[in-house]
Amino acid sequence: MLLAVNYHYIRYSFETLYPAFFGITPELFKQQLEELSRHGNFVSGSEIHEAVSGLKALPERSIVITFDDGLKEQYEEALPILDDLGISAIFFVNTFNLQGKVSEVHKIHLLRSVISPKDFLRHVKDFVRQIDDYSLNLSEATLAGTTHYLYDDAETAALKYLLNFMLPQNVLTSLLDSLFVNFFDENAIAKGLYFSKKQLGNLLERDMIGSHGHEHLPLGTLTNEQKNFQVQKSQDLLSRLGGKKVNAFSYPYGSENACFEMENTLQSNGFTFSFTMKRDVNRLVLDSPFYLSRFDNNDLPGGKKSKIPSGVNIFDFLSNR
Repeated sequence: MLLAVNYHYIRYSFETLYPAFFGITPELFKQQLEELSRHGNFVSGSEIHEAVSGLKALPERSIVITFDDGLKEQYEEALPILDDLGISAIFFVNTFNLQGKVSEVHKIHLLRSVISPKDFLRHVKDFVRQIDDYSLNLSEATLAGTTHYLYDDAETAALKYLLNFMLPQNVLTSLLDSLFVNFFDENAIAKGLYFSKKQLGNLLERDMIGSHGHEHLPLGTLTNEQKNFQVQKSQDLLSRLGGKKVNAFSYPYGSENACFEMENTLQSNGFTFSFTMKRDVNRLVLDSPFYLSRFDNNDLPGGKKSKIPSGVNIFDFLSNR
């Protein structure tokens, strides 16, 4: 069995004007890794590649640590802890960010940190009101949002679902661009937020990089041509920098619709396995290597809302569900 655990923000303080950044401190990150070590054996992306290629079996109770979005704090705060503990990991990056651009998902986080949910929803409604033949369904956004975003209040969950899934891409882009320029310098933010090319190159040399797509988009909702562009562009840029193709992929957002019918596109571009955000343990990685399940770190012991009873082995608990 393979248990995949995912992280995003790793920083000492998450204080902002309005709650928008959720993650884990370096101290708690180390504590969670030490706890997880009592449940199974850590494996690398290279070992998973060998397993899904039928070359070598994984240990019976394997754990892989993953990070999405290629954030500089992951390199500066998490990597030293991983190295001290002798644990490998996979860092999934959006190659769009190498061009000095900020992903829309992070524009949302940053804007939410300076604009209240109530005011942000008002901005959305006012902006959409100017568009002919389009209206918001706030009831649908609230219902779907509270199901998808388990750690947010209803208003925040509705806002996040509107921005991440419901607004048409052209509408979302125009909305975010019109707001972002009033608060932030995009080039400066990109330089401070994401891996530098030197950091990325170091992780490529260590076989610790995977793709998160070119842009941070829900790929399963795109046309086949758009899907292929996002995957191919990312693979081309990473393989050019690292000198060889990367094997691992992580779906932005990770929901069912964001992963829809992606296997052929990934396989044709040289990837051998990929992760969703479906919360489960992977019993046989060879069965569906392009739709591997993955837990958020908050779901597991040491997280904010662990689903595992204290004192119980994670693998025993999940295999008996």
